[in-house]
Amino acid sequence: MKILSLLMLAIALVACSTTSVLQYRQAPDSHAADYQTFSIQAIQKARGLNMSAMVKVGKAIKYALEQKGLRYVEQGGELLIEYGVGIRNVNSVNMHFYPQGLGTRTQHDVESATIAKMVININDVEQQRSIWLTSGSARIDGEDKSQQEINAEFIGIFSNFE
Repeated sequence: MKILSLLMLAIALVACSTTSVLQYRQAPDSHAADYQTFSIQAIQKARGLNMSAMVKVGKAIKYALEQKGLRYVEQGGELLIEYGVGIRNVNSVNMHFYPQGLGTRTQHDVESATIAKMVININDVEQQRSIWLTSGSARIDGEDKSQQEINAEFIGIFSNFE
């Protein structure tokens, strides 16, 4: 499926990103108010997906879209929401330089970080095209946020789906 290939490419591009801001793209001739129902499909065959995060994000997507007035249906929605979430721990080496006499002394330390990467694609099923896409990555403190906190964040994310 062409859309799935594009999503996998988007995940690969997001994986290389260090931005902490989500990027949004919406087809200018499509509006959330034009639709009534949606179905959700998690991306299954991409490297680096975090299944526990995928479950939480799937629930948050459903909640946020229902808050926008859309109705969830198991299959056959006017919109198909495809999403993927990856979480990984990375280490980076920081070098610090200190002037000392006529030379320089260096100090190295290793910093660990947890990075989350996400892509969400909204497809118009009838027209077989993507009408909204968001992707990005961010440093996170951990995976211990409550479902309510995640839901609130996704209401903000989907406020960009106009």
